[in-house]
Amino acid sequence: MSSSGFSWGAWQYAKVSESDVNGTALADGSQLTIDNIPLDGYASAEFIVTAVEDDTGVCDGDIYAYVCGGEDGGSYETIDDDPLQADSVAMVQDTTRRMRFSVDPAEYGDCKILIDNDCGQEVAVTIRYRLATFDTT
Repeated sequence: MSSSGFSWGAWQYAKVSESDVNGTALADGSQLTIDNIPLDGYASAEFIVTAVEDDTGVCDGDIYAYVCGGEDGGSYETIDDDPLQADSVAMVQDTTRRMRFSVDPAEYGDCKILIDNDCGQEVAVTIRYRLATFDTT
C-alpha cells in the first residue's frame, strides 16, 4: 500500500551569491533575495526565516517574507511585482523572531525568497529550507 505523505530532505541554508544566509546582516529599509531554488520534481518546499535584533535600538515595524516566482533560472518577480507575501513578524528589541512557511512547486517552477526589513533596526537573518518528494513506500 502506498503512502500519500512526503519524504523530507535535510535542512540546508539558503544562499546569496553562493554564501550561506546564516546570521547575515540586513539593514533597516533593505532587502535580501536568496539565490533561486529549483522546485521541479519536488512535492513541497519548507522555509524557516530567523531574524535577530541584538538590542541596538527600538523596533517599530515588521520583517516580511515574499515568494518570488520564476521559471528555469529566468527572470523572477521583485518587490515591485507584488509577489506573494508568505509571512511577516513584528520585531521587538533584543529578540528573535521566526517565520515558517511552505511553497507549492505546482505554483512555482523555481522560486526565490525575498526578505524585506522594515522594522527600524538592523537584524541578522538566517534562512533554511528543505525539499520533499512524494513518499511512495
